[in-house]
Amino acid sequence: MIRKDQTNNVVLTLRERSQLVNPYYLFEFIHKFSDTIRYASFQNQASSNIRYDLLVMLEGVDPDPLDGEIRLIEGEWSYNVYESVLQTLDVSETTGRILQTGLIIVIED
Repeated sequence: MIRKDQTNNVVLTLRERSQLVNPYYLFEFIHKFSDTIRYASFQNQASSNIRYDLLVMLEGVDPDPLDGEIRLIEGEWSYNVYESVLQTLDVSETTGRILQTGLIIVIED
């Protein structure tokens, strides 16, 4: 679950499938009902932990998607996570491998 206008900690297991050392993770969010697509780039904030990856996502107005910030409308979003050597918002600049897929729900408090 992602809360609007807040900093959200997202815990995933991406490193176990990654083929890169210290990659950037490109998230592709797809809204379930409007087909709106958003992209944001993140780096693991728990680099010393080998069991999980911690991504800090700021959901808010006027985001910088290259800095882990994004603006999402309320509702259900599916996501794909790609790995990349470079910080990017373009899937074609990643390895092309999807490390994880899933569903998140965005709510307003």
